[in-house]
Amino acid sequence: MFPISFFAANITKMPKAAKGEKDVEPESRLKSRFSGSRLRDIVLGLKKPRKDLIRNRGWGVLLDIGAFSTPRGLLEWIISKIDPELGEFRNARNNTHIVFNKEMVVKALGIPHGTRPVVLTGEHEESPHRDFYRIQYKTAGMRSPIYHAEKLLANDDLDDETWFRTFYLVVIGTYFFPGTSSMLPLEYLGSLGDSNIVCEYDWADQIFRHTMSGIKCFQDRCRKADKIGNTNPMWAGGCLPWIAIVYMDHLDFPVSTLSTHRINYAAPRASNISDADFKFVFKHDKSRLTLSPHTYGARPFRAFNVTPYAFVDTNLGNQAFEAPPNLQQNKEVPITHSVQEASPQHGTHTFSSTEGLPEYLKTIQEKYTSLWREDVDRLTKLHDKHMSQFASEAKLCVLEAKFDPAGCQKEFMEAYNDHMLKSKDMLYFAVVDSEHWVLVSINLLHKQVNFLDSMINAKKNKVYEKAHNLVDNFITLASHVKAFPRTNFRHFATSNGANPHDHDIGAEQG
Repeated sequence: MFPISFFAANITKMPKAAKGEKDVEPESRLKSRFSGSRLRDIVLGLKKPRKDLIRNRGWGVLLDIGAFSTPRGLLEWIISKIDPELGEFRNARNNTHIVFNKEMVVKALGIPHGTRPVVLTGEHEESPHRDFYRIQYKTAGMRSPIYHAEKLLANDDLDDETWFRTFYLVVIGTYFFPGTSSMLPLEYLGSLGDSNIVCEYDWADQIFRHTMSGIKCFQDRCRKADKIGNTNPMWAGGCLPWIAIVYMDHLDFPVSTLSTHRINYAAPRASNISDADFKFVFKHDKSRLTLSPHTYGARPFRAFNVTPYAFVDTNLGNQAFEAPPNLQQNKEVPITHSVQEASPQHGTHTFSSTEGLPEYLKTIQEKYTSLWREDVDRLTKLHDKHMSQFASEAKLCVLEAKFDPAGCQKEFMEAYNDHMLKSKDMLYFAVVDSEHWVLVSINLLHKQVNFLDSMINAKKNKVYEKAHNLVDNFITLASHVKAFPRTNFRHFATSNGANPHDHDIGAEQG
């Protein structure tokens, strides 16, 4: 016998690069009518009295929208990882996640929001303002295109109430709630009766819900299109760029990289980001381990307490903490990274210590640290139990002719299901014979089998015979229980040295 152990703003394409430049985004399936640049151009052309009116109504942030474009491929990948019913982004490959909420909308867009629910009016409900925005639209009858409202904004004869209502409808149609058509969403007229109380409505919550609804519709359409082989681009509704902004703000970049580019994390985020920020993310977060044109997630997440959303508590009904005065972010001073900020091992919400945290956060941190440790202890014991059962009596290392997969099936399936082995990149088996051991690595990502030898000059026949028996029997067992359904282990490449079983398997110095 011998022991075996096992452990497991605008949504646009990136601009064309100059000759010889590699950072060019391929075509994306996602199309969106979100257009922060369109709204920005409108605002820049307004006369001072109109700008003052916007400020007096509490919406001055709309006069300072940043000039940025969100790469469609990056946004499409982020959307593909979101569960819109939970409002959660989760990337299983590197165990990172974000729970989105309306407070993140406020931080990202900087908009005021109150407590009144946004009032929507049905298409056929009476409204004294609906017909004002309708014109004969081509052959489609009376419609309300956004460009018509833009023209109305140039009319100096409009009274303040009518003008602000028109402006806000343009904001809604291009920035807050863009749909899949180029028409004004007139159902929001129910909340625009009095310009003085528009800021009292809970627009952040409505944007959050509308965005998740748009993501779900896009995902459903993609699934239906995939079934019939349709790969054409499709429209997605909703204010999608705030999702990409929040994702970018969670990424950790080393100090050496920040010497060439520095992201300004001041709030509101939409007023302080640029195209260069997203190009930076596009370049450094793109995965190099796949041929897929839109696969990201290469960078780890930094600790949640150093993101712009550190005072957003996702467990208190989307209610945010008020940041103490000494911890308020200064818009003019960018927040920079430190080497110690990242905590990729345990996702987003991990603190290494309570030093420097305010008292009300220390209590929360200590509580969840204790819960996390209990989970780790429980899972470790469960792991040891399954792995010891799986490795008992060296079942995988017997000669292939004597191997009975039914004898290992129960232990294997417990490990396979409990640890989600099919989502792992690499599987490791330690094979020990006397004082000589070899670590067998089955690399699911690169489809390779490698042997890491503890004694490179020792005789390899005996321990290697057991190691190769393990590999052959593991393949037989996986096929027997129909595990790893999309993986053909027989096609895996092997490397370095001679194999007594005529595989091209060798040893690497460990």
